[in-house]
Amino acid sequence: MVHDEQDDTSAVLGKISHQLERSEDASLANLIQNLEAERDARREERFIFILIIIILLDVVFFSVLDSWTGPLSLIVLQTILLLVLARRMGIEEFQMLIDKLVGRITEAIQNRPGSPSS
Repeated sequence: MVHDEQDDTSAVLGKISHQLERSEDASLANLIQNLEAERDARREERFIFILIIIILLDVVFFSVLDSWTGPLSLIVLQTILLLVLARRMGIEEFQMLIDKLVGRITEAIQNRPGSPSS
């Protein structure tokens, strides 16, 4: 009889221990998820800050530059740098926007009369 009570107690303690492990696993998974969300939010904030600074600097540079080639080359260079930065920081929205833009440009080039694929 004492042996049966010890077995029952061991079984109950085993169940409680298992439930606590599940609870801890769920809490840990929730904390990891919250941490990733916070990191993503901070990366997006940094990217937006950098983008705003670039726009403000463009206003200054475009008012100083006389020809159209300077601002055009500056925009191309900045777009390339922003693409690299967006991929590095994991900004998915910007990547999707650029992918759509590049897709439309390539379609326009391929569908142009006189293009090799026509």
